[in-house]
Amino acid sequence: MERNTLKLAAYLDEAGEDPERGCKALNENQIFYTVLRHVWTGNVCGISDVGHQRLLKILVEHDITVIMVASDLGKIDSKQLVRIGDDQIDNVINICKYYKAPMMRVFIGEENPNTTIEEIDNWMERISKKCLSNGVIPLLEIVSGSQIHSAPEVAQLLSKHKTWKLLYDPVSLIMKQNIDPFIRYWTLLKNHVAAVDVRDMKIGKGFKPAGFGDSKIDMTIVDALGSRYQGWFIIESSLGRKHGTEVTKSGTFKYALEGLDHILQDL
Repeated sequence: MERNTLKLAAYLDEAGEDPERGCKALNENQIFYTVLRHVWTGNVCGISDVGHQRLLKILVEHDITVIMVASDLGKIDSKQLVRIGDDQIDNVINICKYYKAPMMRVFIGEENPNTTIEEIDNWMERISKKCLSNGVIPLLEIVSGSQIHSAPEVAQLLSKHKTWKLLYDPVSLIMKQNIDPFIRYWTLLKNHVAAVDVRDMKIGKGFKPAGFGDSKIDMTIVDALGSRYQGWFIIESSLGRKHGTEVTKSGTFKYALEGLDHILQDL
């Protein structure tokens, strides 16, 4: 199977040292969809209006379409979610609309033993209402430090808050716990997934190209395609870290694509 048959995107900050070089690397590798996360010096939701205008111009010049704004909204102590103002939520949604991005990443807070499930439900309901009225899909990203992170609990949440979908990153699940994310998470949650982060990590050895670590990303991709998965695959070449002798992000990005090609070659 060729990668151009997939719904394939990439994190722009992973493809190059700046948006211009990132877009050039995407074009060179025949990828025309991206996720905005970190831009220049911080999260995309924190840059100025002038910065947004400059970034959009670069994207348009390279014919790159934005599929998601990866905000840090909700990435705080879960007890503080109630303190997040509507203006902060509206800002992220407006940025999605500016780039015509159909999805936005949202967190449900970091662990706090005093946080109740009702507080998480209230937070998700606030996001649901605002996203629904603006035509944006909230994507939940689960990490080991999330307030709710066990697969059954996550499945229950997503079944209750049906407008939410899941951004599935198996590497984040093995960073602090030696588990099999394919058995423990993917098999239970795959029907809720709208995007899969394509990256890998070898426990105790660091980040690796997809298929060369312990995240079971190769099994995940094969199972997704066999299950007629309709969502996105997003290349994340391990947060810009070097692979082998590569010294640039674009070089590392190309190496990550070769890992994906290796997984697809026998399909």
